[in-house]
Amino acid sequence: MAGKQTNWLLGCGIGCAVVLLVLLGLGFLGGRFVNRTQAGFDAAIETRSSLEERFGAADSFVPTADGSVSPERMEAFLAAREATMEARQLLADSWSEIPMNPAAARELESQGLSEKMRSVFEITRSSVGLGATMGRFYEARNQAMSEADIGFGEYSYIYALAYYSWLGHAPDEGPETAGQGDSAEGEEEEVFGPRMGEVFSARARRDLREILRNQLESLPESADDEWRQILAEEVEALESRSGGFPWRGELPPQIAGSFEPYRERLETTYNSVTNPFELGRNVRRGRFSVGME
Repeated sequence: MAGKQTNWLLGCGIGCAVVLLVLLGLGFLGGRFVNRTQAGFDAAIETRSSLEERFGAADSFVPTADGSVSPERMEAFLAAREATMEARQLLADSWSEIPMNPAAARELESQGLSEKMRSVFEITRSSVGLGATMGRFYEARNQAMSEADIGFGEYSYIYALAYYSWLGHAPDEGPETAGQGDSAEGEEEEVFGPRMGEVFSARARRDLREILRNQLESLPESADDEWRQILAEEVEALESRSGGFPWRGELPPQIAGSFEPYRERLETTYNSVTNPFELGRNVRRGRFSVGME
C-alpha cells in the first residue's frame, strides 16, 4: 500500500523517543535474549530433523486417493494440536504486548509520559522473551507431532484444508489482525505492510501444491474420471496462482465430511495470532543465526 512503511517497528507510528527506549532496553537485555532464544531453537531444530528422518520431506506426503482424512489421522492431528494449546497461547500472549497495527500504535502515542514508559517497558520485556517463547512453541509442536505419529506434510495438509478451506479462516491472519475487528463497510483495512501470514506461508503453499500433485499422480487407473479431472484442475490452479491454497472455492464433500465430526475441536485449537507460525519450520543459517521457513 503506497506510503505505508513495511518495517514493523518503524512503521507502527511509535514516537522516536519511544523507539529509542525500546532499542536501548533490547540492547541491555540482548545477552539474555540470545541465550534463551538459542536454547529454544536448538531443541526445535533437533526435533524437526528427527521428524523429517522419520516421515520424509513435507512435500513428499501423499493424501488418500479421494483426499479424505480417516478418523485415525484426524485424531493424530488433533492430538498434536491439543497437546500444544498451552505453548500456542503463551506465544499469542507474547505478541499481544507488542503494537502490531496502527490502532495499537496510536493508542501508545496518546498515553502520557509515565504511562508510555510503563508500556515501553512491557513491550521491551515481551520482545525479549518472544524469541525464546517461539522456540519453545516449535519444540512443543514438533514433539507433539512425533508423539502423535504425524509428519509435516500430513500436518500441513490437514491444517490448510480444515482451517482455511473448510472453516474459512484467512491464511494471512496473524498478530497484525488481532483485536482489530471488522473494517467498516467500504473502508480498506489499515495495515503497516505485508502481513506475517503472507510472508511465512510461501513455503507451505509450495508444499501443498506438491502434495496435491502427488495425490493426482498416485491415482489408480480405476479412479473416477470426473474426480481425476477435478483434481487435475485444482493442481493446475495452484500452479497458476502464487498466493493460493488448495480448494479455495468449495471443498470436495468427501473431504469436508472428514472434518465435520471434529468441528468443535478444530475451532478450539485454532489461534489467529499464531496462525503464521503454525506450519513454519526452523533452519540454522549460521552458528548464531536461526531462521524460519
